[in-house]
Amino acid sequence: MKEPAEREPADNSSSTPSPDPDAAPADLEGPSVPARAQEPPAVSAQPESPPRPSGKSDAPAPQTEGHDSHTEFARLLATQSDPVRLQRGALVKGTVVQIGETDLLVDVGGKREATIARAELLAEDGSLTVKIGDTIEATVVSMDGSLRLSRKLTSASAQSRNRALIKEQLTEAFQNRMPVRGRVTASVKGGYEVQVSGMRGFCPFSQIDVRRQEDPTLYFNKTFDFLIKEYEPRKRNLILSRRALIESEARKQETAAREKLTEGAVLDGTVVSLQDFGAFVDLGSSIQGLLHVSEISHTRVAKPSDLLSVGQALKVQVLRVDKKKGKISLTRKPLEADPWSGVERRLRPGQVLSAKTMRMTEFGAFLELAPGVDGLLHISELSGRKPEPGQEMTVQVIQVDAGRRRVSLGLAPDGASPGEKVRVSPLKVGEVVTGKVERVEKFGVFLRLGAGRTGMIPNNEMGTQRGADHRKMFPPGTELTAEVIQADPGGRKIRLSVDKAKGREEREAVEKYRKDASKSGAGSFSTLADAFGALKKPTS
Repeated sequence: MKEPAEREPADNSSSTPSPDPDAAPADLEGPSVPARAQEPPAVSAQPESPPRPSGKSDAPAPQTEGHDSHTEFARLLATQSDPVRLQRGALVKGTVVQIGETDLLVDVGGKREATIARAELLAEDGSLTVKIGDTIEATVVSMDGSLRLSRKLTSASAQSRNRALIKEQLTEAFQNRMPVRGRVTASVKGGYEVQVSGMRGFCPFSQIDVRRQEDPTLYFNKTFDFLIKEYEPRKRNLILSRRALIESEARKQETAAREKLTEGAVLDGTVVSLQDFGAFVDLGSSIQGLLHVSEISHTRVAKPSDLLSVGQALKVQVLRVDKKKGKISLTRKPLEADPWSGVERRLRPGQVLSAKTMRMTEFGAFLELAPGVDGLLHISELSGRKPEPGQEMTVQVIQVDAGRRRVSLGLAPDGASPGEKVRVSPLKVGEVVTGKVERVEKFGVFLRLGAGRTGMIPNNEMGTQRGADHRKMFPPGTELTAEVIQADPGGRKIRLSVDKAKGREEREAVEKYRKDASKSGAGSFSTLADAFGALKKPTS
């Protein structure tokens, strides 16, 4: 025969607990140990109907009462979408599916069942306050082998009768860093008064949130999860921190998010800070990456603020991840069209164009030929001039190397206009060229041969006596003729010889004289000196 208490719950409102000096007023009591900060806690899953037997030997046969309660529980499930994670300290809801002599079996969803002591659900007169199909709320206190629940920190009547047990569980929560749930009831000096399971706690202003709010009433009568920072039951000292939980959860999310970061991943971000060297971009979950100024665009960027602003949303690609240092490097270049694509069709050797000077270096000036495409005007072309950034110059294309992203430039010939094309033919070894001395160094003389071309004549190829002072003999602007003895395809490394050019000139003169002499019937010459001697004699 069923017990009356199993058919109809007893009314706890009429029971009067024994007085407790530590008890707090009923209207200040807050929920207890939770697992999540949301309120109210979500139900894990919909219970099965009819209830499943647990298989325990001490449990009586399943009862068939409580169909209305099942319907109500299903309605509650329909309104809940965020299941509570089953872990120690979690506050869960479940359905009573079996009633035994010592324990009750509770379906907590997800095909999991838990037990709760029957003694925790008795009224003052000893009758059971729940029946099969009823929904109860309790705290997970053990997961060793089986799931064990307790209402010691959730039942108001139990709180007033079992203050020692509440203190015991608060101590356990403090030692194991388990979160507890409390309700903010008032603002006091330096912080907030928080009720946790009928006990008064204190949360400093700086620990209620990660950012301090000017209006303290924003938290009044709201329930949150807290971490116990200090707990001394005898002194009634209960210090709480909500911020510690928020930051701990943020660190977990950040760690999980960092594990998913891979090189090449394209992410959405927001610019949070601008510096001269780059922009810091928030990638979510408190993760920031550095978008270096050189990676903002293919177009040369002087300052990040020229293209970006704080708060701007943009897509970025992960360039590198340094897990040891916790640094993330970002880029936007791969997400833009490559300006070097097809550059060899747009820029051809000999093409004359007007370009803006971007910067000066020790080896020349870089000029912007198109957005994202710079060319180098070698220092030898400048003849000591130093164009200012932004200065326009008329130049001609000498060589284009798209693979190495390099364009060699030279000054355009006098009178040439942008859009024209100047023929540039490669130099060949053995070719005789004429140019003007540009400068003299200890090791040789530099001879300018034209736009983009400067050759070097080593001292031993000058055709002068050893130790001669070439600075005095060949001041800048002196015209010299030399023979090409080495030339690379780009025209940058050209070695010349005045000595060989002179020898060639002499040989060509002798050959010409011989031809002329043979036509006039003159005799042959046995030596080169004889030929030159004949060249000097006056003709009749």
